[in-house]
Parts: sequence; structure tokens; C-alpha cells
Amino acid sequence: MRQLLYSITAFLFLVANIGFCQEVSVERYTQEDGLPSDLVKALAMDSNGFIWVGTDYGVAKIEGGNIVKPLAFNPIDGMYKDLFYSPQGLIAASDKGIFKISQDFRDLHINYFSEALGSLPHHRYAKQIFESKDSSIWIAFQNRIIRVIDNKVYEYTFPEKNNTYHFFRGFQFFEVDSNQFFALSQKGYLHFLDKNKEEFVEIPWDFSGTEIFSVFKLNDDQFLIGSNKGLLQMNFENGEISDVKNLNFKYPVSVIVQTSETEYVVGTWQGAYHLSFADAGLQYSLISETEKLDIQDIILDNQRQVWIATGNGIFAYRQLTFSQPFEALKNKNIRNFSHSDALFFSAENLVYRLDSNKQLRNFYTSEHGEVTALFAHEHGLYIGTTQGQIIQKKIDGRFTILDFSKQGNDVYSLALDKNKNLWFLQHRPNGAALLKIDNVGNILDLTPVFYNEGDHNLNKLKISPQGELYIAAGGRDEYLYHYNYETKRIENLSITIEAIGSDLLWNFDLSFLENDTILLANQKGVFSFYNNKMEWLDLGFYTDKLAMAVLAEKHNRIWINFHDGLVYYDYKSTILYNDVDGLPSKFINPGGLFIDEQNNLWAGTTRGLAVTAIPEQMPQSSMPVIAGIKKSGVTIDGIANNKFLQNSLLQFTFASPDYPAKHVQYQYALVENNEAVQWIDLAKKTDFLYVESLTKGNYTLKIRARNKGHFVWSEPAIYQFKVYKIWYTRPEYIVGVNLIILVLGYLFLQYRQAENRRKRKELEDIITDRTKELVEKNEKLVKTQNQLIQSEKMASVGILAAGVAHEINNPINYVSGGIAVLKKTIQKLEAHLNNFSLAYSNCDQKTKETYNLPDEIAIANITRVTDSMFGTIEEGIKKTTDIVQSIRIFSSSSENVFVQMDINEALDSILLMLYNKYKGRIDIVKDYDTNTKIIAAPANIQQVFMNLLVNAIQAIPQKGIIWIKTQRKQSTIKISIKDTGKGIPKVIQKKIYDPFYSTKDIGTGTGLGLYLSYTFVQQHHGTIQVFSESGKGAEFVVELPLTQQQANG
Repeated sequence: MRQLLYSITAFLFLVANIGFCQEVSVERYTQEDGLPSDLVKALAMDSNGFIWVGTDYGVAKIEGGNIVKPLAFNPIDGMYKDLFYSPQGLIAASDKGIFKISQDFRDLHINYFSEALGSLPHHRYAKQIFESKDSSIWIAFQNRIIRVIDNKVYEYTFPEKNNTYHFFRGFQFFEVDSNQFFALSQKGYLHFLDKNKEEFVEIPWDFSGTEIFSVFKLNDDQFLIGSNKGLLQMNFENGEISDVKNLNFKYPVSVIVQTSETEYVVGTWQGAYHLSFADAGLQYSLISETEKLDIQDIILDNQRQVWIATGNGIFAYRQLTFSQPFEALKNKNIRNFSHSDALFFSAENLVYRLDSNKQLRNFYTSEHGEVTALFAHEHGLYIGTTQGQIIQKKIDGRFTILDFSKQGNDVYSLALDKNKNLWFLQHRPNGAALLKIDNVGNILDLTPVFYNEGDHNLNKLKISPQGELYIAAGGRDEYLYHYNYETKRIENLSITIEAIGSDLLWNFDLSFLENDTILLANQKGVFSFYNNKMEWLDLGFYTDKLAMAVLAEKHNRIWINFHDGLVYYDYKSTILYNDVDGLPSKFINPGGLFIDEQNNLWAGTTRGLAVTAIPEQMPQSSMPVIAGIKKSGVTIDGIANNKFLQNSLLQFTFASPDYPAKHVQYQYALVENNEAVQWIDLAKKTDFLYVESLTKGNYTLKIRARNKGHFVWSEPAIYQFKVYKIWYTRPEYIVGVNLIILVLGYLFLQYRQAENRRKRKELEDIITDRTKELVEKNEKLVKTQNQLIQSEKMASVGILAAGVAHEINNPINYVSGGIAVLKKTIQKLEAHLNNFSLAYSNCDQKTKETYNLPDEIAIANITRVTDSMFGTIEEGIKKTTDIVQSIRIFSSSSENVFVQMDINEALDSILLMLYNKYKGRIDIVKDYDTNTKIIAAPANIQQVFMNLLVNAIQAIPQKGIIWIKTQRKQSTIKISIKDTGKGIPKVIQKKIYDPFYSTKDIGTGTGLGLYLSYTFVQQHHGTIQVFSESGKGAEFVVELPLTQQQANG
């Protein structure tokens, strides 16, 4: 049964700064607590710090206050001989084989460590496990060794003399500095691994035949050997054994663990022993709880607590924070510390002196009542008593007595300032008195100074680091005084504290921080006084509790005496120390706190003296884990499930790897959407938390733990989860349902009122609807008829144009042929005329005069005129022919016949036909590409160009420019027609391709031009786009494939 057995003093841990053996508490874990068996053979600690236990009836994990077993736990799956935790996980050696133990969010699982081991015979009855520097796992069996590395298995066999029938000890493994690997059999034969041959070679040593149970590595070349002959030390040099020593420990050693530089705990078959190597040699003592028990294994946890596995359960030894170093001082009322060359303190009428060698002696025995005050200085010690005396005890043993018994009784506070003035307080009939004895022996009573201060309750004198006197007192505005060394007057430093109202502030003690802040301990807690300001220290639970003493140390850490015990405070954490931490009593006397030069804290209690070494920095406790989550009482996997309905009841269980669990305190913070963290204390011995009534949101649960002793809060374990609403509780759903109900209600009310109106107007509405329908149909019929007439007209115009073009073409052919004949005739006539002109030029003057002939005939002028006339006539015929050809192509009925055509020629043909519409008013700017031939239906494409160019011409009211650009791409031709007209508003650009939609005046357009253009472009698998803004012209871009195969592709 798990229990605190008792505390013992002569055990284990020797703390260097203190020099005294630490006390420990003992916890025992047995089968009644949940262990598979009391026969525990192996212990291990995992990476989180939790303790694992191997027994003859299974394996288990001590997880905080719970003992967790594998899901498939079966008592026969037992006989666990060794547990080993490596980066590969927890490995267990048992009679059933080698297993790897893993844990999911809550449950433990056992699987075979390596599938490769299953192919080897006799892989059961493993005894011990070891991991070498190369991450090899070595497993010892009865007469052989298996090595596993990178999932490969190597087997090493040994001569029969190495066979062991020991229940759980086989080969011991160790490595020396030279990277040599050794295996030491239970029968005492030593072997090293020949890595070249990959085999073990036996080497002789002085203790062959000795039974070996354990090996402990001191350093790279020194090892402790546990054997049936006791404890041996084996030393190596250059990879070879240099000597083997018997350390004269008479018991068989089963296991060895080092607890400090010179301290060890060893297990035997008769109990566990504490060993220390001192100048006088090996010293050891039995750990009484384990007497006559077989010690199977020993480990240290992450707090350096000692765990001992026995045949009667587990013993866990926790080092107490405080030690009680002297048996003679137990149950003594210790108080009044002071220090000079040694530490002085009092108990009743005795004064003790503790020197630097930790030697304690009685320094002085008072014959004038109990000792009430001490102050040590370089020449001796001032001692105040209850009968009103001050005794000055000097180092040489002489002493003098200053008697103030006639004036009063207790001299209860002493202080020596920077000017060597001795100040003290004494209880007198009229109240407390303050007196000063200067460095020449003059006595000055400063009590009258306080007569005008109301109640002058003077409680404590303290000297500041600057050597000046401060006085802690009691009252509303009379609680803190200071002696001014310039004016030689007592100054009242007190200020009104609104936070305490009309209450008095009764200061019992004061101390000083490094920044000259004064700390005041009183019935309201602890206040800090600095720069004429008083502030309450936030001590959490102890903020407004009665504080009897306060002591500041370096780093501005503070120790405070409360009725519950001693509290440590560092402005981040508060730690409570009491009898569980080794204090003889949780009540520390006023003046019972002192920190020496080695930073040891001494505590004088009503039941004895205690001391602890204060760490330079308080270590953190181990981080807890969230061990389980339940939703409405059902355990869930918190990793896979982190979404919960609002108002779900969640239970979180957590565990700290600091032991024992009953001393671990927890805090939690539940943060929504990255809010500020506010830590909340959980009740003592509580390792679970219920969470309910959460609304929709994202939450982060943080759990932190704190161990007993010199430990601050751990880093938090963090669990993030989401809370969502049931769909029918969402606001939008509720609002929607209510809205629907309201609408339905309104509609129902309106229904009855509307029913009569509906019936009354039903016939009228039918007549109106039918009349409207007839009107609409008539309008649609008229519009359709007009469109058909217009289409018929367009078709007739096309036929007429084709006929006219044909009829015009015949006379043109006649004219063209006649002109050719006439031209040849004229050319012959010109030849005859040239001959005649030559003959004429030879006629005499008389002949010319006889026939009245001119002097010369201008044949050249006649020729020039006829050539010019023929050129003009031929150009007119060509233009007429081109126009006729364009009309024939444009009016062709073969719209869907695809042939090769030239885009540039088609554009020029349309421009020629439209020349009269733009000549003299619009400039045409052409930018043609060279090869613009495509496969297309020419009539349809020309219709597209006709529509776009007509629209562009009509969009330019006066003068303007039309840019026409063709551009050949890899598989398409891009045609751009851009004008400087009035543009197309963006709001109607999506409608311009609709049939019968027109922006032109009535009668000037059919609304089919762009519709047909869009249709023809789509027919050719092309695209048409418009880019325009109102008032800034328009640009139509048509892109057509070079061939229809490319378009289809």
C-alpha cells in the first residue's frame, strides 16, 4: 500500500553547501496500489520523466497518482527482467521476448521490438538490455547475445561455460574510452568485441569465476562491478585492464546507482545500502526499510529521487528540502540568528555557535532569563535577555553585563550601526523604549521622541546595507522610522495607506532589497516602501495574511514567515515550505530567518533548527501531460477529437512526472481566442478538471505543475480545442425561424382580407390580362412582319444587285473590247500621220500656200491627248469592274461555302464600295500584315467587315479617322477596326449583339448588323470583342482561325 513510511536522517544526500546529510521521506508502491505484482525486477524512466515498472506479472507505468497498464494486459505475459528507455522508445526484456512499449493519448500498447527477432530460435528469456554509442541495442540471453541495429539482427554465441541459470542476470555490457565494447558474463568471463571479425574474444582477468550481477561506469576507464564477492573496481588503460580492486564491501551487489560525486546506493540480496567514498575509505549503512529484501533494480528520477525495486514492492526516497542537522537541537525553540566569524543563534537561555567546519558548541548560558536578542560583531556578541540585561560576550571568553532591569524587562531587539552605536529596544511599563549606547559608552534614551506619535509600538530594529538604523513599529501613521545621522533625530517615514482604511499597520519585521526598497511584514501581509510610496506585494493566497517575518536575499528574492509555513516569493512565483519539506515546524519564530554567506537559509522554529541551500536559480518543475479526456463520462482520443458541442461536459485528467503525486500542485488557464492568461489554482491532490458551459469559440487549455521544494511552476501542457453550436441553436437559425413565423402569421391574416378582393377582381384581372396579351401579341406580330418585310427587302436588294451587276458587266465588256480595238486603230493612224507629217515637212512653200496648209502638223500633241484619254477611260472601266465584282461577291448566295480568301483584299473591296460614304470626310489608315489568306466563307466575312465599317463611318458625325489593322499570328488572323466616333456606353455593350437591338434612329438600322456579324464570326470559330468608352470612339477586334481544322482542333 502506497504510504509515507517515515523520515530518516542518516541517508543519501550530502549537500556541499550545507555539509549535512539530507533527510528523506519514503513512499512505497505495491500491488494494492495497482502494480501487476509486488515482485518488481526492473525500473526505467521515460523522456517525460515518468517511472515504468517491470514485474513478474507484467509491465506498468506510474503516471502521477495512477498506475497505467497495457490495454491487452494479461498476467501470464510477465516475467519482465529489464526495462530500457532509448531514443527508440521503451524496450522491455521478458521471458516472452523483446517488446517495445508505446503509448497513445491514454493507453499503453505492447508490440515486438523487431520483427527480425521472430526469425531467430530461442529469442525468448531475454535478461538485460544495453544501448551502445552507435545506437546498437544489445540483448543478453542465457548463453548468447543479440545485437539489433537498423532493424538488422546479429547473433553472438559463447562457450557453454558462460551459460547462466540466474533468473534475471545474463551478460553485462560496457564501453571504454578507446571505443572497445565488452561483455561480462554472469559466470564471470570477460569478452571484448573484435569488430574486424565481428565476434567476441575472451580475455583473462583476476576474478574469473566470480558471479557478476551489475556493472556501473564511473568514467571512460573506470567501472564498478557488482558481484557475489561484493563490490569490485575495474580500471582500464589504453583499452586494457590495468588492475581490479576489491572495495571490501561484503555483500553481493545486484545493482549500483550514483547519487552524488561521492555517494552511491547499491542493491544486494539482503537490502539496499548507502555508500560514500571518504578519506577514511568506503563507508556504508543499511537503508532500514529494505532490510532482508532482494534488491532487483535502482534508478534516479528527474528530481534525483531514489527508486528501489524489491521483492516487496517499490520504495521511493524523496530528498527533503530542509535538513535538521543536529539531533541535540530537536524540539528546541530556535530564534535570534546573528553572524560574524560564525553563526550564532539561541534556544531558551542558551546561545549556540556554529563555525565554518559545521562544529556546534554551547557559546553562552544565560543566568538572567531567556535570550531575546543577539547581535554578533567582530569582537564578540551582544545578548539581550528577558530580565532586562545586555551581556557582551567577547571572543576570548570575557563578558560584561549592562543592567536595565530597573527600567523594564525584555531587551528584545539589538542593532549595531555604521558609527558603532548599539541600539536596542526594551519593554517598559509605559511601553517600548528605544535606547542608544554610543561608541564611548554613553547611553541615550530616545523614547520621548515617540511621545507625540500616539501609541509607540516599537517592534524591530534593522540596520540597512548602508549601516543606518530603521525601526519597524505599529500604528496608522507611526509604523516606520529612520534615524537621520545628520540631524541626529528620529524621522517618521510613515505615510497614510488608503488601502487599509482606518486599520493600524502592525509591522513585526523589515528587510531591505538591493534597490533600497524596504520590505515590511505585518498583519496585512508584506508591503514595499520606496521613494515615499507604499505598495502591497501580490503574494496570491498570502497577500493579506499575517506575516511574522520577512527576509530578502540576493536577486531580490524574498522569504516570508506565515502561520502556514515559510513562503518564497520572486515576483513571479510563491512557494510554500512546511513540515512536508523537512521543517521541524511550520511556525518559524520572529527573528528566526537567516541567510549565511554560502546562501544557506537557516530557519529557527518552535521545534528545532532547519537549513537548506538556496539555489542560484529555482529550477522548473517537470512539465505535466494531459493523460486523458472524457466527454460526458466517455473516454475519447483527445488528439483525433478536438471539436465539441457547446455545453459539453469535459473532464481533463493530467499527471506530472514529479513524485510523489500527492505533493504536486496544479494550475490551469482556459484561454479563448488568445486572451490574456489567468492562472487558477486547483485544490490540493487534484489532478483533474471539469469544463462545461463553454460557448462557441476556439479554446486553449494550459496545465502547469509545481513540485514540492525548491521548484517553480513548470512549462504548461497545452491542449487546443474548438467548441461549436448545435445548428438549431445558432442565432441566424433562431432569427430565421422567428421571421418565418411572423411572415406566415402576417400572410395568414392578410389572406382572409385579400380573398374577397381576389374573387371580386378575378374576372376583371382575367379580362385585363387577356387584353394585354392580345395587345402584346399584336405588337409582336407587327414587329415580326416589319422585320420579315425588311429581310425580304434585303434579300430582294441582294438579288437585284446581283442582276444589275450582271447586266452592267456585259456593256462594260463591250466598251472594254471596243476601246482595245479603237486603241490599236489609233496607233495605226498615228503611224500614218507620222509618215504624212514627214512627207508634209518635205513639201515646198508653194504647195502649202496652194492648198492653204499650215507650216507644220503637231502630231505629238495629238498622240499625247489620245493616250491621256485612253488612260482615263481604262481606269474608269477598271473601277467599274471592281465595283461590279464586289457587288457580285457580296451578293453571292454561297454564304456557307468555305474557300481561300484574302482578308486584306476583302477589306479593300468593302472600302471601295463605301468610298462615297466617307470620301473627303474620314481618313482611312491601313496597317496590313503581308500574308492574310485564310479558309473562310467570303460572303459572310465581307458582311462582317461591311457591318463594322458602316457602323464606324456612321459613328463619326463630321471628320475623323478609321484605323484598320490586320495581324497574322501562329494560327489566327487578328483584324482591328477602330474609329474616333462617339463610342458605345459600357452599360449597353453587353446588348449590342442581341438581335434587333439598335442604338440608331428609327428607320436607319435593323438591329441585325452586329448580331449577324457575331453569328458569322462564331460560325468560323472566331471571336469578336469591343473596346469602347462613351465619347472616346470604339474598337472592334475580330480574330479568325487560318483554317477550320485549326479551329476544330
